[in-house]
Amino acid sequence: MNDRDDTYRRSGVNGPDGLDRGPAGADDADWFDGGWEAIRRDDSAAPDRNAAEELTAADRAGAGSQRPPRPEPPAGGLPGGRWTRVEEPPAAGRGPVRTYGTRKSGGAEDGGRRLRPAGYVLLTLLIGFGLASLLLAPKLASLAKDQPFGVERDVLVALTKPLTAVSSLLRLDKPQAAVESALGRSTSQEQSGLATRPHSSATPVSSSPRPSGGPSGSPGPSTPPPASWTPTKKNQLAMWIGGDSMAMIFGQSLVAMSQQTGVIDAVLDYKVSSGLSRPDFFNWPLRLQAQMKSFDPHVAVAMFGANDGQSVEYQGKVLQFNTPAWLALYHKRVGAAMDILIGSQHRQVWWIGMPIMRSSAFSTVVRILNSVYKAEAAKRPDVHWVDTYEMFADKSGRYQDYLPGLSGETELMRQSDGIHFSRAGADVAAKFVLGQIKAFWHIR
Repeated sequence: MNDRDDTYRRSGVNGPDGLDRGPAGADDADWFDGGWEAIRRDDSAAPDRNAAEELTAADRAGAGSQRPPRPEPPAGGLPGGRWTRVEEPPAAGRGPVRTYGTRKSGGAEDGGRRLRPAGYVLLTLLIGFGLASLLLAPKLASLAKDQPFGVERDVLVALTKPLTAVSSLLRLDKPQAAVESALGRSTSQEQSGLATRPHSSATPVSSSPRPSGGPSGSPGPSTPPPASWTPTKKNQLAMWIGGDSMAMIFGQSLVAMSQQTGVIDAVLDYKVSSGLSRPDFFNWPLRLQAQMKSFDPHVAVAMFGANDGQSVEYQGKVLQFNTPAWLALYHKRVGAAMDILIGSQHRQVWWIGMPIMRSSAFSTVVRILNSVYKAEAAKRPDVHWVDTYEMFADKSGRYQDYLPGLSGETELMRQSDGIHFSRAGADVAAKFVLGQIKAFWHIR
């Protein structure tokens, strides 16, 4: 028995002495000492070659008292294959059995996971991505069109056009439409989630025409005469509040304060990322018409502008922001929105201007938009213009995150983006607006 026979016993391949030993021609890499065994995936090997390698006391006795030297591992590390730590039985005068863990690798024949080629995995991912793109093609096309006008939008629209065509041809757009219908989204977003209220016999009396020039941001001589009726708990004042993301927290504060009066029924309707300049993204004129018909409020409060300072597409041409053509179109769209809110009932409309922004560039955009709102409000006696730009500036006219709140203490007025109101800032604006509304309708 040689050193290897004395030191190792390998199942599946027997030597002339009856002891199991490695396959013919095995090198030292197959017999690395220390309790490791390399079992090569060889179809000629016996079926029980995965059995654990053992070192028995009988083998040791046949080899004498001298333990043969351990072979050195091959240069460059251990070769590939299936390596197994094995038990070493105790010999005479030795300690307890040492047991080692097992690590496996390889194909299905030894219980390991079969690894897929990288190309196969990549192909599977590409097929899945392509199928998902076809199923969601209409949604992807809509998202591409919603992007700001420019080169990036043009590229996205061009990429989604063939997807939409193929999806429609293969009728792969039908499952998405079915899901939308099942979730109650088959109607347009402008027509869904409309507010309603029980209508009473009392109706607001329209005010007298206001003097030329429009109202200021605070009550004064140019404010229209108060209404000739006073809301009560049984005959409440219906108030609709809406706009873009700037109207969200401001509207929440105004709704809460209005409800505290006990005579105002207020609802909030806002759409993040929307505005009046992009009806292709969200059609606010259509939404306003639906809400005025469904809820039929006595007063409307609107706040827009956070997303309107961008180029628009009109009659096949892209109009750049703040150009004469853009300004003329925006004046038209703002005036149309005001007219819808006023309606034939001559509703009273409070149009809230945009506050100063942390970014000086954005503040410049805001001043341009506010000038449009103020000018259009001045043309309509039933529209009350509220200027919040200086309301949220310091005494020097500069932007400040912290200003005196309703408590009189200095509070954080804006969110971390330097654009949207914080709760304290929204409360300041809401109380100011509600004060004008209460004065108009004799609400204490």
